[in-house]
Amino acid sequence: MPDTHKNGYSVLLKIITVGNDLYGDDGVGVAIMNTAKSLPDFDRIQFIDCATDALGLIDHMKETKHVLIIDAAKMGESPGTVKVFDAEDANLTIKTDHLSIHGISLAETMNIAKRIGFYPDTVTIMGIEPERLTINTGLSDSVANAIPTAITKLIEFQSTINPN
Repeated sequence: MPDTHKNGYSVLLKIITVGNDLYGDDGVGVAIMNTAKSLPDFDRIQFIDCATDALGLIDHMKETKHVLIIDAAKMGESPGTVKVFDAEDANLTIKTDHLSIHGISLAETMNIAKRIGFYPDTVTIMGIEPERLTINTGLSDSVANAIPTAITKLIEFQSTINPN
């Protein structure tokens, strides 16, 4: 059984990636996760790859204070743009929700989590504007070059949560 923090949460911060690494820039979340996991800044952070399982995302929110979701997000920006925003702003920021292709949108996922009591105190989204979403192409140069920016933003975000 995991340790429970004084506020009743078993985990203070989870970083969850969403996307398909076989679908071009949709795999940026996994690439960021793999880079971050090798850094000492993140040695005590729980990373989860939810792939394209929106409903599975809900289960990972349970008993967690803060969740950061990393995903390729069509926001109408230049490819490789990295933005961090509250989940409440997601419908205003994300122009196309790639998860909805798999049957349920990110907004619907959040609403379900709220209704069943799994919604964390804070959900933050890191969106990376994709250049191409095509099968078996790997990351575009613009998105691959955005990974260091995303890592810097992750370090800044993690330091505001202070999971120690």
